[in-house]
Amino acid sequence: MMQPDDPGAGTVFRDPLRLVRYPNRAAVTTDPIPRKVFAYLESDFRVTVRGHDIVVPAGFDTDLASIPRRVRGIVSIDRGVEAAVVHDWLYRTAVVSRKEADLIFKALLEETESWATVQAMYWSVRVFGAASYSG
Repeated sequence: MMQPDDPGAGTVFRDPLRLVRYPNRAAVTTDPIPRKVFAYLESDFRVTVRGHDIVVPAGFDTDLASIPRRVRGIVSIDRGVEAAVVHDWLYRTAVVSRKEADLIFKALLEETESWATVQAMYWSVRVFGAASYSG
């Protein structure tokens, strides 16, 4: 699902992100552990970033952006949705290191978000994300 490519290549969103939100705002999934999810992918989502071709498969459940309470006033769950979906998949599958997953997240955010939002979201995953990484 991930192939190393030219590390100098830019970020390319290869498909539109097609999410289906759960009707009651959240559903609970149990694989591998119970957690709330807010949407699932209707179709594959492909992106090339930091030398990786990434495919997040259709049907993947996501909690979108898990925002720590300390930064919820700055960043909303609806910011950086594309980056959040890819980051969720990378954390759940551990196909790259946690550090690389976070750098991919940051690179994707830089395509759509302001500098302040990028910094708040990136440092949130660096500081608070370790427990969620499956690797």
